[in-house]
Amino acid sequence: MKIAVRGGHNFQAPGASGLIDETTEDRKVKDSVINYLRQLGHDVLDVTPGNMDSNSDLVYGVSKANNWGADLFISIHFNKAYNSYNGAIGTETWVYSKSDNIKLDEEIAARIVNAIAGLGFINRGVKESNQLYELRATNMASIIVEVCFVEATEDVALYKRLGPDIIGKVIAEAISNKKINNAIKEEVKVDYIIQYSNSTDQAIAEIMADRLNCPTINCLRPYAFYSQYKTAIAVGEAKNKSGYTNVEIKGKDRKETLDKAIEYCEKLGK
Repeated sequence: MKIAVRGGHNFQAPGASGLIDETTEDRKVKDSVINYLRQLGHDVLDVTPGNMDSNSDLVYGVSKANNWGADLFISIHFNKAYNSYNGAIGTETWVYSKSDNIKLDEEIAARIVNAIAGLGFINRGVKESNQLYELRATNMASIIVEVCFVEATEDVALYKRLGPDIIGKVIAEAISNKKINNAIKEEVKVDYIIQYSNSTDQAIAEIMADRLNCPTINCLRPYAFYSQYKTAIAVGEAKNKSGYTNVEIKGKDRKETLDKAIEYCEKLGK
């Protein structure tokens, strides 16, 4: 299949900015998508613009895809809805219409959003719009991928834990409806990850994380990479904690749990 892939916006006409920058991150994901699509045997054209105004930016990518005769157009973006957001909002994909004669875009868009959601993001599904230039001006099946929300604390934390390469890999696999056989080597990046399942325990987990210089995670959300960490700590209730958990810190109340958490850090010299 001939696939045109675009990173949204550019550094002169930038996209959304929050805890991460859309233009910076969508380039990373775009590069990963292209790499894995080529591994899967597709003919891929990068139609990402250089620095230019926003109107020229849109026309550039669409025109290159149309002139090349692409079978599929994929544009990678990150979303934003609020100035700031404490929590998770999720991932979504966009197509021109769910009721037109082109079905390829809907099928692939559904696979993409389900694949990204399978990594732990909230699934906001496939949405439709006949107003977005990338969808209405392309001559082929076209999809906009909104990886996650740049201002949502849990979206960004999960994105950073996964990294753009894994996001790009699952997008490419979803487009192709095939798995890439070469296994990704797991590497231990940090010693600890701290799990919690409610706001009280989250506060204690974050105190520990500051001292241990490590990430935290709400263990009620799916996460496939606990094996990358030497020590998976569960704080308080930690409902649905990972099977990789090898340290549990829990007292009879919040104060005792906090005291035990601090004591654990102090024993490590932290």
